[in-house]
Amino acid sequence: MVERTRIRLLAGALAAAVLPGLSGCAGPPYAGPPPPPRYPPYYYDYYYYPHVDVYFHIYSGYYWYPDGRYWRRVRTLPPHIYLYPRYRVLLRVPDEHPYKHHDAHRRKYPPPPKPRPVPEPRVPPQTGQQPGLPPPQPRPDRERDREERDHNVRQNKEYRKKPWIRPQ
Repeated sequence: MVERTRIRLLAGALAAAVLPGLSGCAGPPYAGPPPPPRYPPYYYDYYYYPHVDVYFHIYSGYYWYPDGRYWRRVRTLPPHIYLYPRYRVLLRVPDEHPYKHHDAHRRKYPPPPKPRPVPEPRVPPQTGQQPGLPPPQPRPDRERDREERDHNVRQNKEYRKKPWIRPQ
């Protein structure tokens, strides 16, 4: 009986020591749900071609280009606009419409200088032509030559196409 009382006392002391630690009431008071995560600002990635003032949205595949007083958004550019990939600039624009910041982009990335025209090469005089001789005669009319050749081929039986004969 004494033994049973000791066991009960020991179990009660152990429970008194362990249970408050397991209840979770030993920390600071509850402050509510955690704050929402902070996302970085939303940006749109564009390639800007300063030589023709064209923007290309990388992910959607749309082009923005000026057409008179308005900016147009298209999938394919008109044939008079040619893009040189060498001159493109990657931009991160905080707006869906990149042309709203076009003045700042134009100041920061001016168009490249236009290439100088290549001079025509000097052609040396032909070696067979001597001064004082008349210029060489132009070649005969190609159309007339072709008609003559076709006429000769039709008249000559040798040149006619023969059916294919399999060798045995």
